[in-house]
Amino acid sequence: MHVMLKMMITEKDIKSLRFHETRWGKITNWTFIIAPVFLVVMGVLDLYIASKIGSIDGLEFIQLFQSWIKGVDIDGQYSGIYLKAMEAITDAMHFLGFAIFILGIRYVYHSRIKMESRILETLKNLGAIKD
Repeated sequence: MHVMLKMMITEKDIKSLRFHETRWGKITNWTFIIAPVFLVVMGVLDLYIASKIGSIDGLEFIQLFQSWIKGVDIDGQYSGIYLKAMEAITDAMHFLGFAIFILGIRYVYHSRIKMESRILETLKNLGAIKD
């Protein structure tokens, strides 16, 4: 069994399984952690900015958000401040959506790392590869 495993597993396979241990693997891992945090912070800041901009026009945040959900009427007359607040809410939703998307990718990437680590551990236990 061990002889067959040694014959079937190439150095390229082992290198691929150990990618997460390399510098680029660690950079990729940290990027998938830092990017969503950054996007969530930017989204929250945009929501805060929208509430401050809306308060200039005398609108509370909940009113702005309800207006954002309803949408802007193309024939309507709106102040530039109101439209800027709507734009800030839209940016915030984009940031938060991207953060959720990247977290999904992060979950898949982390699952792959766990699977590859288990494969490497099994191969080490069988004696097919050395540390």
